[in-house]
Amino acid sequence: MIPRAFVLLTALLIAHAAAAQDSVAQFYKGKTVDLVIGSAPGGGYDIYSRVIAHTLPRYIPGEPSVVPRNMPGAGSRRATLQIYGVAAKDGLSIGAIFPGAVIEPLFTGIEAAHYDPAKLVYLGSANNEVSLCVARSDAKVKTFADALTTELIVGATQSSGSTRDFPLLLNKTVGTKFKLVGGYPGSREIALALDRGEIDGICGYHWSSLVSQKPEWLSEKRVNVLVQLGFKSHPDADKLGVPMIWKFVKDETDKRVIELVLGQLVVGRPYVMPPGTPPERVAAMREAFIRTMQDKDFLAEAAHAKLDVDPAPGEDVQKLLERMYATSPAIIRRAAEAIGFAPGAAN
Repeated sequence: MIPRAFVLLTALLIAHAAAAQDSVAQFYKGKTVDLVIGSAPGGGYDIYSRVIAHTLPRYIPGEPSVVPRNMPGAGSRRATLQIYGVAAKDGLSIGAIFPGAVIEPLFTGIEAAHYDPAKLVYLGSANNEVSLCVARSDAKVKTFADALTTELIVGATQSSGSTRDFPLLLNKTVGTKFKLVGGYPGSREIALALDRGEIDGICGYHWSSLVSQKPEWLSEKRVNVLVQLGFKSHPDADKLGVPMIWKFVKDETDKRVIELVLGQLVVGRPYVMPPGTPPERVAAMREAFIRTMQDKDFLAEAAHAKLDVDPAPGEDVQKLLERMYATSPAIIRRAAEAIGFAPGAAN
């Protein structure tokens, strides 16, 4: 026989969970969730976020509206600071930010960044990315091996962006000859600059952005894809014969430095809420995010927009960041120097 106390405890837990769900639904009903996108309109992060915003309300208790708006600037640090320190901690604000904004304080120090990434609340990540270096087909650089001996002018965003960090990282570790032209607001503007011939390439341009924003680069052979950056290759890039970066890394310390910086690709496309958001609303939002990632209508819309979807739960993203921030100080310092931060800037 089941003890009566156990039956009562189970009933109380079920009742408590139902009450919490009702409370969350009552809070969100009739309200609007502000989705702050830390990039310019038309870029990969913008496209992902707007597709997610179509389906996410369906799975939030109370079905509030979700309204996306762009807040580009400083590699999405402007949006991160908005979510971290300005937005109300009531569950009505979400940030779609660059992974570099989460990783950069590891190298610069939390005090310099003015926010602590570990205290952000992670709803999840939409995709585990594979990044690329590409060159115009008329550039002198045709392969990654060429980039080790021949200068390639590449476009870059400001700090916290992969298009800035990754070419600097490769220059320092494997000896590429990338010359950066910085200051572009986002990947969309860099891609337009490449089309106009202002630059010869991009490094740190994600595969998902390439196939969603510039599929003609592949179909019309306008670019050569030089290398894949990430912990796993993309099967479609494999079919093109694009090598992984690890083929060119000879030094074990350099490998660990590259692994640390490329960790932001596993963080992928993170969605965050302010520190101190009520836990029952966090739990509801995390569940809504994962259910959105599995929704057939969302997946169909993502496929139509040529978006890769490889989600990670918020709890997993949080644990990954904890491991990265526990990396040895020597490797952190070396990585910080590799991507252009002053020696000693990192903790």
